Amino acid sequence: MKFKTFRAIVIGVGLAGLAGGIALCLSRAGRGPKSGETNAPASTQASAQANAAPPVLATGATGATDAVGTALRPMDREILAALAKAAPGAKLKDALRGKPYKVDLYRDDGSATVNRLKIDLDRDGTWDEKWDVEGVPPAAKVKRMTAKGPEAWEDAFRLDGERWAPKGGAGAR
Repeated sequence: MKFKTFRAIVIGVGLAGLAGGIALCLSRAGRGPKSGETNAPASTQASAQANAAPPVLATGATGATDAVGTALRPMDREILAALAKAAPGAKLKDALRGKPYKVDLYRDDGSATVNRLKIDLDRDGTWDEKWDVEGVPPAAKVKRMTAKGPEAWEDAFRLDGERWAPKGGAGAR
């Protein structure tokens, strides 16, 4: 191999590596921090994690459970408050924007108010809960079901004041 050919190959590979490195840096800079990462100092991150709300669980385990049922989660209260407001059109996507969960509200034909909703607790594109609503809160009858798989629902609960009572009465599951 001639020296000129060798030199051209070395320069070409070097330039390709440099261009690839620049492209990688630019693509990472444009994406922003990954989930869970921030550009804040470690002390700020630690204080933010200490003040973070506990994760929302599909079974309502963030509330106290007794023989009567499970206490309402803060998320449940926000959703019920949104239901008490004006009814949207046939569908309202992401009714509570900016929350760590997604709520879609539906008003079926013949209903004057929202009569069902779906909740994606972790915004992964899979519905985790489905509620059927009759009436307007606080007097609404609400049935809550959790997903055991795609569009496979189980664990029906009924709203009973400030608690989710298992379907079938106190203590039944």
